[in-house]
Amino acid sequence: MIPSTATTIGRQVAALVRDLAARAGLDRTRAYRLRLAADEIATNAVTHGGADVVHLCGGVDEDRVWVVLEDGAPFFDPRSHDPSAVLATDPEDRTPGGLGLFLVHSGVDELLYDRVDDRNRTTLVIHRDSSAPEGPSGLSAPEGTPGLSVPRGTMEPGAGGHGGAGG
Repeated sequence: MIPSTATTIGRQVAALVRDLAARAGLDRTRAYRLRLAADEIATNAVTHGGADVVHLCGGVDEDRVWVVLEDGAPFFDPRSHDPSAVLATDPEDRTPGGLGLFLVHSGVDELLYDRVDDRNRTTLVIHRDSSAPEGPSGLSAPEGTPGLSVPRGTMEPGAGGHGGAGG
């Protein structure tokens, strides 16, 4: 569970993704893309959806790494958002922000969503195979971003695990 402060959300997401990336042997770019997408979903659930808590878990499969985020915010399927709409607006006419879901869509290899027991369940997947597509944008970690390597943690898929996510 992640209490609803931006700093706490960022730290919890980063810790989970660092652990998963280390266990999966993800390169820095893939780890960064997963971390950014998970942080955007969690932050949006709190900021825009009013969620008090975001449940977070993740895992490593043979060919992929995944993070599941669940929240009690009102229904919101991130797959239904057209990220190109934001990009079609002249940057000078855009309000600050609004690119988070674009970063989610372009950063992960798979984006799954399901509404379970009045909760949003979003699953973000990055393929482990280095020959897998880099995603539409080819997002990579900015210069100076520290490596994402930490000791093994204990977060494992739970009730909100990958097997139940829709898509």
